[in-house]
Amino acid sequence: MERKTTYGLLTVLLIGGICFGLNSVFGLFTPYNFWTARQDISNKKIQIAFIGEMPLNFDQKQKLAKFYGLEFHLIGCRVSSDNVNRTKYYNNAMIDYLENKYGVGWWTKFQAQLDSIDKAKNSVVQQSKTTIELMQGLWFHDQDSLATLTIKNNQWSFNYKGIQATADDYYAISITDKLPEFTKEAEKAKFLILTNKSDTFKYEILGLTDSTFSMMYFPTGKIHLYRKLQ
Repeated sequence: MERKTTYGLLTVLLIGGICFGLNSVFGLFTPYNFWTARQDISNKKIQIAFIGEMPLNFDQKQKLAKFYGLEFHLIGCRVSSDNVNRTKYYNNAMIDYLENKYGVGWWTKFQAQLDSIDKAKNSVVQQSKTTIELMQGLWFHDQDSLATLTIKNNQWSFNYKGIQATADDYYAISITDKLPEFTKEAEKAKFLILTNKSDTFKYEILGLTDSTFSMMYFPTGKIHLYRKLQ
């Protein structure tokens, strides 16, 4: 009888130790952990759990995130330190999934796009320059260094290394704060309208600084990130 009691106690201690270890390492009993991430991924619920106050320029950042099929999920500030630590496992699982989908290094590029939104809003340089002035120069596409765009005065040209540009590659630039066919009237943003004799392209400016330029193409919602050679 004593032997059975001892075995029972050891079993309880073993199970308790395993549970404690799983909770300590992976946050088993917290709402956001490695396992809940795997479950959400299987249910196509792709999100990054964000702890703290709503970040600056959240609406634009959420729009960028949704383009990649994910959302930022705000869970507030009143979170225990255990939940904070375990949420990292949840987010890391989500990031691994997204990098498998979009390629290694995607998360770093995505962070750069988010940073460009903040820099565009907060940059002292931008306060002293107009949008068209910030756009001037030669820009290299972040995902294809052979693809560039050149902006000089009020003229925009798409270029690709090894291919001679023609008149069809040059566009006049218009900047507006409304694009009702694609966005809500109340939405505060800046939009580009590029026109030539045969085509019209429309973009939303997501972020623009002296070194980065991110924009979303309508109607597909594709995001383009360019960097200026310093």
